[in-house]
Amino acid sequence: MVAAGRNDSGLRIGQGVSSQRISSGKAAALAGMSVELQVGDASSDGDVASQAVLAALMTALSLPGIDTLFPADDTEALRENSLVLLSQTVSALKRRQLDSVSSASISLHLADWQAISAYWEEMCGMLASALQVERDCIGLGIGPVPDGMDGDCMYAVASVLCQRRNPFATAPKAAAPSRAERTAEAARSLFDNPQPARASEPEPDILEDPTLPRRAREFEQAVRSGLPPLPRAQAPEPGSTLYVYSDGASRGNPGKAATGFVVMDGAGLLVHEGGTRLEDCTNNQAEYRAIIEALEWVERELGHDFHLECRLDSELVVKQLKGEYKVKKEELKPLSMKAMNLLMYFTSFELRHVPRAENARADAMANAVLDNS
Repeated sequence: MVAAGRNDSGLRIGQGVSSQRISSGKAAALAGMSVELQVGDASSDGDVASQAVLAALMTALSLPGIDTLFPADDTEALRENSLVLLSQTVSALKRRQLDSVSSASISLHLADWQAISAYWEEMCGMLASALQVERDCIGLGIGPVPDGMDGDCMYAVASVLCQRRNPFATAPKAAAPSRAERTAEAARSLFDNPQPARASEPEPDILEDPTLPRRAREFEQAVRSGLPPLPRAQAPEPGSTLYVYSDGASRGNPGKAATGFVVMDGAGLLVHEGGTRLEDCTNNQAEYRAIIEALEWVERELGHDFHLECRLDSELVVKQLKGEYKVKKEELKPLSMKAMNLLMYFTSFELRHVPRAENARADAMANAVLDNS
């Protein structure tokens, strides 16, 4: 067994699946190639090959599905070119956590598979271009749908092998120069008149490029924020359990402050998340304001008929609300009372102190508010 950590090689593999029913409608695309199929009820352009590869890439990098970033009810997504979206996603990820794509294997199945085989070479080339790899790094198999499956369906299964950038990697140390090399360098310094080193120009920010497509911009912002999109939950049923994460941030203590909170359902799906810029205050005040904001949102938008499990990384706030610590600071007393009054309205509640790593998303929400204010 290999444990992830500082020796993590960064090699990742992901799998993705995409399917589409074939019926009357618009012409389909496969790996960016327009083919003579008729596709109905398609989300996007029905390009199951590109969509399966994109899903596999997102899985390999431990990111949620692309649908969480571009919801299915986004009417513009219905006109999206899936191969272009794949290419834009690869470019955005390579500026962040993706080092390179090593290979991709796709198995494409549909009834009229023999006719589609004529596009094989072009499809491989298009996928290689989108993934920024050589042509021989793409494996594409095309075959019929298995016996017993609906002949009006086409689907693709993809695997992507990639190298994730290792955040712990360090540059190798250069070998110490030999005595002869040091002597030669000293001699050169006596006779040479080197120009002063010019400071390297900072790499331009891709988001400042006015020609960057909107979807590429949105994906870049999501990747850069440290808040990758989470799968959305349906409206939670009354009587169910909600998990509330909250965190407050203060830069200066007291100083510039903000709240962040995340509400999840029992399946780990996102119900809501948010945060607010506060007036200058202490860390503890911001922590209280964060749990208050989260409880007020649940009460206002969902009602009281829920079991709440509140998870905070502030041991002080948790123990004060549980009555294990006294609230000594005057500025915290009204906040503590307000939080407890809100909690008492719900069917039941539990307060848990959790490590900061478990509360990372609420912390990121609060810091994102501060960074953008």
